[in-house]
Amino acid sequence: MKKKIVAISLIMLLVFVLLNVSAYVYTGNGFISFLKDKKKKVPCNVTEYFDLDVNKIEQKDLYNDNLSVQIDGYTIVLEQVYYNKRDNKGYCRFSVRQKGLDMREVYIKEQPNNFQGFVLSKNSITKKDARFFFFVDADMKMGTIGEDGGFQQKKDVMYVYYMFELEGEGIKKVDYIYLYDKDAGKDGYTEFDSTPKCAAAKFKIK
Repeated sequence: MKKKIVAISLIMLLVFVLLNVSAYVYTGNGFISFLKDKKKKVPCNVTEYFDLDVNKIEQKDLYNDNLSVQIDGYTIVLEQVYYNKRDNKGYCRFSVRQKGLDMREVYIKEQPNNFQGFVLSKNSITKKDARFFFFVDADMKMGTIGEDGGFQQKKDVMYVYYMFELEGEGIKKVDYIYLYDKDAGKDGYTEFDSTPKCAAAKFKIK
C-alpha cells in the first residue's frame, strides 16, 4: 500500500513538472501563473492584469481613454492608462480589431518581455517576427527602460497590455506611447531605432 502511495505521488509530481515545463514553453510563465492568467476576466483593468495594489493608487492617475489609429484595416485603441509619475511607471491596455478577422488566430510574440509584439510581419525572417509593438522614448540623463505586458484574445478583439518602468537620473515625464510597425515605410520596411522617428503612430498619455 505504501509503495502504491509513493508511486501515485511520484506520478503526480511528474505531471506537475511536465505542466510547468509546457506552460513555460507556451507562455513564459509557470503553470500556476498560467492558471491565474486564465482566470482573469476579459478585458482586465490594468490594475488587475498587473496585480497592482489599488489602495496605493491615486485615482487621478488611472483613467479610461479612446485614442485610436487605423493601419491596414487594424483599429488599435488606447483604452486605459495608469501612469504613476512618482515611480516612473506606466500601465496601458489597448484593443486591436480587424473586421472579419478572428483575433484568436492573430500571431503574438510574448518573449522577450521587452519586445512583445503582435501580427506576423510580412518581413519576418524567422517567421516569428512581430509587425507591431509599443515603446516609449524616455527623456533622461542616464538610465534604463523596463517593459513587460501580455495579451488576451477573443474572437472579435485582442487586448494588448503594456507596461514601462524608468530607472535613472533626470527622468522627465513620458508624454507618448509609440507604436512601431515593422512593415511601414516607403520600401515596406522600417528599421527600429527606439526613437519617435521610427514610430507609425503615437498615443498621448496624461
